[in-house]
Amino acid sequence: MLKTLARNVYYRLPPPVARVYAAARSLLTEAAHFKKMEDAVREATQDIAEHSKLFAGEKLLIDCGFNNGVVLQKMLKRLPDFEAYGFEVNAPLFSEQARKLAAQCPRILSLNFAAVSDRDGMAQFVEMGTRAGRFPAQGTTIVPNIRVHPISLEAQDVPCVDLSSWLKEVWEKHNGPYIAMKMDIEGAEYDVLEHMIEDGTLELVHDLVVEFHSRRYTGLEKQAIERRELAIRDALSQSRTHVLEWV
Repeated sequence: MLKTLARNVYYRLPPPVARVYAAARSLLTEAAHFKKMEDAVREATQDIAEHSKLFAGEKLLIDCGFNNGVVLQKMLKRLPDFEAYGFEVNAPLFSEQARKLAAQCPRILSLNFAAVSDRDGMAQFVEMGTRAGRFPAQGTTIVPNIRVHPISLEAQDVPCVDLSSWLKEVWEKHNGPYIAMKMDIEGAEYDVLEHMIEDGTLELVHDLVVEFHSRRYTGLEKQAIERRELAIRDALSQSRTHVLEWV
């Protein structure tokens, strides 16, 4: 009721006032989201640091969905004994920032412009959200049926990587490292995690910081994805992997 009332008031405002109101509301929303993200980074890194403190080998942070790299930087700052890999689909928007970030931080081993998936091959993504603000194009996804508020309707090709196979290779390359993984991949987490649970590679991950996106589905699809999420959560609860909720 209050939201409806606020909308009615907004639509009656003179255009210049409405623009100022919309801009102020956008800034407040972004500030609240940034604060929420910083709290999530602090909580996640505290847990990862505590869980990994007695581990004597290499320690890796794998960021699936690194966006513009802000969160990855913050996490690495709070995890000084970790090195990092990253995956992101949106090379056209973030490749230059990724190049600069990798040059500035030698603990970043590679930033890959590919979609993590349950298979190798190609996928398509549509850029979502807005290009303004601290986290541009949030919500960009390779999942076609949850694309809302696209920046562009033009689908763009992106390579996809079987995360399970890649994880096995990294595990062997680094001689059984401690692995903390952040997964914010806008709906693709269901296929990826089901695959990791089925083939056992989930057990290679010590800490999983994940955001589920069932809220972005509607109708029968939402019911189906919620059933899949319950099954995944049940499997996670029975694994050795520590699971943390992302924002």
